[in-house]
Amino acid sequence: MRINNLKGTYKTILNKTNYKKELESFNWFNDFVKHSDVLIDNVVETPLNQILSNNLSVSLHTSGDRSIDALYLYRLKNKAEESSIKDYLRGSLPNGFHVDKRRYNANDIYEIVLPQSDNYYVSFTSGILIVSKSSLLVEKSIRQVQSAISLLDDTSFNLVLKTMGQSDDANLFVNFDRIPDALLPLFDRSYYPELKGLKFFGSWAEFDVNIKDDKLLLNGFISSNENQNKLNQIFKDCSPQYSKISKVIPANSGLILAYTYNKSTKLKNNLNTYLKNNNLQSDYKKGFSNGNSEDLIFELMDSEFALVDANINSLSPKEGSFLVLKTKSENRAKSSLSKLFNKPLKETSFYQLDKQTKIAIYKNDRENDFTNIFKHLLPYTPSKYFSFYNNHIFFANTKESLKQILYANILGKTIHYNSYNKIFSENFASKQNVYFYCNLANVAKHFNPKPKCTLLNPNAEQKEALNNFYGLGIQLATNNNMLYSNICIQHNPSRSQEPQTIWQSKLDSSVHLKPSIVLNHYTKEKEILIQDLSNKVYLITPDGRILWEKKLNKPILSDIYQIDFYKNNKLQYLFNTEDRIYLLDRNGNNVERYPINLSNKATNGLALFDYDKNKNYRIFIATADHKTQVYDKKGSIITGWKASKSEHIVSQEIQHIRNNGNDYIIYADENRNYVLNRRGETRLTIKDDFSRNKLSSVFCVNNKLVTTDSYANIRFIDLKDGNVTTKNLLNTELSHYFTMVSKGSETSYILVTQNKVMIYNNKFKEMASIDIKGTLALHADIYQFSSTDYKIGVYDEENKKIYLINKDGSFYKNFPLKGSSRFSIGFLTKKKSNFNLIVGGENNYLYNYTVQ
Repeated sequence: MRINNLKGTYKTILNKTNYKKELESFNWFNDFVKHSDVLIDNVVETPLNQILSNNLSVSLHTSGDRSIDALYLYRLKNKAEESSIKDYLRGSLPNGFHVDKRRYNANDIYEIVLPQSDNYYVSFTSGILIVSKSSLLVEKSIRQVQSAISLLDDTSFNLVLKTMGQSDDANLFVNFDRIPDALLPLFDRSYYPELKGLKFFGSWAEFDVNIKDDKLLLNGFISSNENQNKLNQIFKDCSPQYSKISKVIPANSGLILAYTYNKSTKLKNNLNTYLKNNNLQSDYKKGFSNGNSEDLIFELMDSEFALVDANINSLSPKEGSFLVLKTKSENRAKSSLSKLFNKPLKETSFYQLDKQTKIAIYKNDRENDFTNIFKHLLPYTPSKYFSFYNNHIFFANTKESLKQILYANILGKTIHYNSYNKIFSENFASKQNVYFYCNLANVAKHFNPKPKCTLLNPNAEQKEALNNFYGLGIQLATNNNMLYSNICIQHNPSRSQEPQTIWQSKLDSSVHLKPSIVLNHYTKEKEILIQDLSNKVYLITPDGRILWEKKLNKPILSDIYQIDFYKNNKLQYLFNTEDRIYLLDRNGNNVERYPINLSNKATNGLALFDYDKNKNYRIFIATADHKTQVYDKKGSIITGWKASKSEHIVSQEIQHIRNNGNDYIIYADENRNYVLNRRGETRLTIKDDFSRNKLSSVFCVNNKLVTTDSYANIRFIDLKDGNVTTKNLLNTELSHYFTMVSKGSETSYILVTQNKVMIYNNKFKEMASIDIKGTLALHADIYQFSSTDYKIGVYDEENKKIYLINKDGSFYKNFPLKGSSRFSIGFLTKKKSNFNLIVGGENNYLYNYTVQ
């Protein structure tokens, strides 16, 4: 490695990166800082100081005991600089340091003895300063300089040397033939065959290194000697391509090795050439079960494939591994496989998510044929079982792995849609031939490091630190006879806070309204009805699969109601937009004459009343012409409704309350409250009327209506005479939400402002006040967990968090959670022991959490 300014690069790492704290979890980094500080402090006012601000070369070498030794080289400017350093070594060292000198091959070697540290060996030859902790390495370097052999004689090295940048933080050169031995001390020796696979990538590489505040970037070229057959031979004349395989790779994948090419026949021919030139083709051809196996496998492949570890089972390293091949078409692939197996494809089992989703799983009768091809391109080949989905074939060694992969694809929970991956992908080119990704926190799962290797076998603290990195990515693309590479390690601490959900289902846009948990009248289990910001309505199964979607013209204003339109115990979904009332059956089809077009725009969500519980429903809705309209379930206007126009717009849902045998239809505009009977006639004249808060419902307690006014004070309306009394609460004009919970003799009132939730008892004594650092949506959802236990749900719009609050004001365990909407809680299936929490999430996902 050539470091252009050692001191400047060191200061960048310590002072200008966001990931210094994470690096401090590792002893090697702390040792590096400790020794660097000692070195810099002791050479500040010495002839060695200028070395730290100029070009310095560092190389790593394996020694006989499999350890790694570093060699430092500095090109001296002139004889005067060499003399000043020698004079310093002879007599100007700090207290506690001393120097011994000996001759070797007509050169002086200085041994610098340091207090409480390893000794350093220094020599000067042909205008080069040589420094190392290994005396043998210094001697070897002297012999190398004195010989006629040079790296510049290596054609491959010369090619990458010419591509070296001049203004980067550093330039890294890699000798692939030596790298397996250099890395072996980090791994168990049994992993050496896999390490030797690194030689396949090329002969020499040069990477320009740039240290950024949130990432480490390396880019450069990999070259191979003409007489060597490496990875560039595999991709000869295979131009880089756009890759789309991320659309089928699960979002939880911890390791990806993907190949992209333009023609599978070209890849096959190149592989054969590579094997022939390496004397491997004969065994390769003998490894197939019959003469046309190779052709049939490449025939079913289109333009990319990938080996993926989806981290499904951390206790079994290969459990979550699968191979995915993009096919030209599913039918053509099935035809090729039938020919390969010499029989029609016959499924061995099925993955059945629900009644509508059934995907066949097949046994691979030619597992060895696939391994025979891919062992030259991949470290291992999971291929015992396979399934088809979306013109891809997924191979895995267990049926359970296949099911998990299929499930992720059905829900759209793939890495392509992951927001952190989108940020990470911006560091790479749009076209590629090879892409490698590794989740650093789970690096030990994918490799076989030595137990004491903290770099690759992190402890709990180090694993937490690595979780703050999105991962390591390496991209390769052909460029003439070389490979151009992009390498990135991205720091992204927010990644460690990804929601831990049961499932996440992909929508076309963000969630618009609170998810509704609805009843499937066939299975008696629950489903989810939701609308996104593109006005699409979705019905989603308990497993997160989208059953259907329907585009509406406008956003839904109301809650989602289920009614039994035909009185046959089959349910439909009723709701309204600003210009229509909809009634959909469970397949998403309009019922009879629905949707009903409104003559004027609706100003509130519809209200549904079933006065006598006989399914003769009444639908109430307010419109922009200040009218309140009443419809029957067929969408016909009820002519017996005689209500006069309101003075102003009615924006809140109309309510129905029954008290002492009387029905009260209640609503309000910005100045007045209206209390009517079922015919729309005034049932109660309110004395000293007031402006009701726009987000406050009305409740009936002890023959009085209870609500709040615009000053967040409690107002009581006596149903006997219309008298109004007041209980001051906040007595300040501010936006708020008000609701009530009544169970038996216990009554609680909840008031929500933009940053606070307040709970009062039935005497309006404040029992709890919860401050939220954010901006709350002005709403509170009440969830009844038992006959005596309720919880309050609120949503922080600013920070995209949801809170579940106990009735004593404490947060329920594990809250807050990530969420981007109001949420619903309930049991989705009859077998579940824990509640499901359904909420809108990031990046157009719908989240399903479990609540214990």
